[in-house]
Amino acid sequence: MRKTRSVICVLMAAMMVLSGCQSGGSDARENTTKEEERREDDENGLEEKGQKEEGSKQENEDHLKEEAGDDLPEEEDKIRPITIDISAEYISEWEDGQQIIQGSSSKLHILDEGYDAFQAVLDEYGEANWREVQEVYQEYLPEAMERFTEGGYAGYEISRTIDLDRADSRIVSFTDGESSYLGGAHGSYYLYGVNFDPLTGKRLSLEDVAEDYDMVYEYTKEYLVREYGEEAFFEDYQDTLKDMFYGSGEGLSELQWTMDTETMFLYFSQYVLGPYASGAFIVEIPFVADEQQMVKKEYASGVKGSAKEIWEWTENPVDVNGESRILSYTIEKNEINYNSMISIRWGQQSAELEMYGSFLKAYLFQKEDGRVWLYADCLGDNDWHTMYVFDLNQDIPVCVGDTTDYIGKHLVADPEDFVLYTHMEALGTYIGFRHYRVGENGMPEVIDGVYTIINYDRGWGEYAITSKVELPVQMHGGDGTEKTQEMVPPGTVFYLRRTDGETFVEMELEDKRRCDILIEKDGYFSRVNGMSEDDCFDGLRYAG
Repeated sequence: MRKTRSVICVLMAAMMVLSGCQSGGSDARENTTKEEERREDDENGLEEKGQKEEGSKQENEDHLKEEAGDDLPEEEDKIRPITIDISAEYISEWEDGQQIIQGSSSKLHILDEGYDAFQAVLDEYGEANWREVQEVYQEYLPEAMERFTEGGYAGYEISRTIDLDRADSRIVSFTDGESSYLGGAHGSYYLYGVNFDPLTGKRLSLEDVAEDYDMVYEYTKEYLVREYGEEAFFEDYQDTLKDMFYGSGEGLSELQWTMDTETMFLYFSQYVLGPYASGAFIVEIPFVADEQQMVKKEYASGVKGSAKEIWEWTENPVDVNGESRILSYTIEKNEINYNSMISIRWGQQSAELEMYGSFLKAYLFQKEDGRVWLYADCLGDNDWHTMYVFDLNQDIPVCVGDTTDYIGKHLVADPEDFVLYTHMEALGTYIGFRHYRVGENGMPEVIDGVYTIINYDRGWGEYAITSKVELPVQMHGGDGTEKTQEMVPPGTVFYLRRTDGETFVEMELEDKRRCDILIEKDGYFSRVNGMSEDDCFDGLRYAG
């Protein structure tokens, strides 16, 4: 029940935060009506836009396939993970040190090469969300300012928050949560399920992935009654549910769903099937249920073992050699010492450890042979992370070590292939990532030795440096041929792409050619061709 608990906790937290306990039921109804009208307008606009673009859809899909063609694996059916980072854009209004209104929206960035066309699809999706947030923000800004002037508090908010459920070459699946408080008695929360085929850019429907659509419908009906009880729903909820699966009339709510590597999730927000007090409903559908194939076999990920984020206070059943054990943890933060005490309960035993920094997240890794580890990520000074690794393969949890590499804001799903971020200093300060597996002692073990540099627009543009002098570079040959040394003139612009952090930085030139600049580390900085890096380049950026 991982997904159910985590999402419902988020919904409850949103309700508690957004419920200003303010009077005015009419305000709440008016606010809800405005939100529903806006969503209907958006849906109608998207439908009209979709009809206009239908004629060019096949052309766009062909373009995506053509672009991805050179990067497809040798084994056509092999599913590869895609590393996608999540950032956000913000807008806000403050007065006298108090926030009056805020808008925010998540953005998705593919960190792996070879997905430029699909990145353009994700950019378009994110830009549409950001425009919507800004439009609502501007609409309610005068009202928020007036309420703040009259009462000294407003607390208005509109946000779109993305959480990844799955990201690989078969499907990219995520939830997009729309949360708002716009002056009524309580806030609102609506959850969208978004699913893309990354090789075509096509939005996938539930019918695209279901092995038997009718069977999924029947399973959903039974699950809702079994898990929530008939009393939680409107009297006519079954008619609504059937219309959502099979209807084509105007005003119907679209089915919202996502999937991870073994389960499909259906989401029903407040007011869709039941009253606000009942909250959201989530249906979990295993790929195989009651010996029936529910999701098409092609969506089986092939992941051996499991890796997932787990939340504080949540009980997580773990199968260890046929025995079920419950894993849970709690965190006590010490703001004075800037430390975090983690208390881990594993079956009937428990252990504690003081960790440096403010605790962020925890991840459960289980290898195919059943062995289990817990990774706990903490944030310290200057944005430096420390990730602690706990061995759960004995009665009492034991910390086996820590690392400054960290998981960050991306999805982990495979204990044999996951990404960790690292602070880098080689011709500047930036974040790099490389692939790891869970090693024999539980510590992350490097799969590849070269870091990919995260170099997308976070508001200041791509990180590029410009040569001041003529420099030697190792120019990459085509089709895997040997690198050749060339001299490049001053004024050449270099975009940082990859590095081992010690001996070279791979650069991309403006004409898209690649080359290596050889470096010698000199403490915090580097030397190039015997010269200080400052004598070689303009635009070097260092932090800390």
